[in-house]
Amino acid sequence: MKILDDTDRCPLCRHALSGPDGGLRSYPDAVGSIRRARLFENMVLFLSVIAGIVALYLNYKLSHTNWWSLIVVLSLFYVNVVIRYAILGRSGYQSKVYGLLVIALLVLEGIDYLTGFEGWALTYVYPSGIMALDLAILILMITNRRNWQSYMLPQLVLVVLSLFSGVFWLAGWNRSPLLAQISVGVALFTFLGTLILGDRRARNEMNRRFHV
Repeated sequence: MKILDDTDRCPLCRHALSGPDGGLRSYPDAVGSIRRARLFENMVLFLSVIAGIVALYLNYKLSHTNWWSLIVVLSLFYVNVVIRYAILGRSGYQSKVYGLLVIALLVLEGIDYLTGFEGWALTYVYPSGIMALDLAILILMITNRRNWQSYMLPQLVLVVLSLFSGVFWLAGWNRSPLLAQISVGVALFTFLGTLILGDRRARNEMNRRFHV
């Protein structure tokens, strides 16, 4: 296959091409790479299933009050998600960042519930996760400056999600109203700053999204 430009990856499978630069190159062994990746995924899943079953069995035999094995299962679940979705998955980097952060929040919420539901996840992890997502969006906007306005809808969603921190505080699940207020402020000011500084492109994006 003759490569006419300076690309070093196959346009179909995105794997590296072999052969000298500017000369004849062969298609990469995409099938072999996929098989090796799939074998690695399945090995990790297999070992995780064994470890989870052993942890549940030992927990059942040794204690019926403290189900620490469920924490192990949740941790193994997140490890497999990271490998299959983030490292070897073909989704875009934007969805990977959002997905991993959201799943991490859910896993930590589950760990909080299993350890007595003391509220540390809703008090500290949830608002911190909102601010982490805001920071991730800002970084993505900087790295994708040509299409920065497409991140306005996720910003608006974070504003709505941050308001739940206040709901959790009123329900008595959040013991730090200050951190909840900071997360609301960060989400709101980030969205308003993008809307105001973005000027016409920002308004056009919101008009396109909501038909107003």
